[in-house]
Amino acid sequence: GDIVLRYRRLISQFGPTPYEVLDRYLDVYGADSLFPVVETELGRLAAVASEEIVFPEIARALALGGAEVLCHSSSEVASPALTPKNLAKRARAYENHVYLVSANTAGIVGIDLPAESVDRSSQIVNYEGRVLVEAAGGESMAAHTDINVDALRAYRSRPGMFNVFSRQRLALFGDVYANTEVCPPNGLLDGQGRVVPPLRGHFLSQQRETIGKLVERGVLV
Repeated sequence: GDIVLRYRRLISQFGPTPYEVLDRYLDVYGADSLFPVVETELGRLAAVASEEIVFPEIARALALGGAEVLCHSSSEVASPALTPKNLAKRARAYENHVYLVSANTAGIVGIDLPAESVDRSSQIVNYEGRVLVEAAGGESMAAHTDINVDALRAYRSRPGMFNVFSRQRLALFGDVYANTEVCPPNGLLDGQGRVVPPLRGHFLSQQRETIGKLVERGVLV
């Protein structure tokens, strides 16, 4: 019953995350807390929360920290179509050569969505981006399979065009990220470094401001 991994969601549309108070967060928890990876008998595990799967940098940072299996908790409307999240799951698994275990919500109540809208689409994706199993709606044991970490490690260790994780040229992109600001950190800290509770509508207002700045800089038209 011991807790071996604690991950705090870093990107959210409507709720505060460590990014909104980043300086204070790093002072308290340190940089190692941002992208934690834990060594277990099942392999090296890391966590990704919900829509974070559509942001490539989250999974990439975890993979660069040694992650072999990404544990993805989600609450998403299920569809037989290839949704943005399901597309992203395959991409993150392939480009980082990791297993991705995605567990969707089993029913949802208290909001204006049909209760069983999210009652399917839990899935396991392998390190080649292939969906190995996927759960249908209702009670199910369909979405289970073996995770072969030894095969993953062998795959990652072989040279060849297929091994895209080992072919990265990260130094090419350092200046782009360092010199380009999209959504600035510390949006919920005041001038004295104190946490400011967000007002209703804060995050949508911040996003509108960010889009406006991208238009001003010519990034968006």
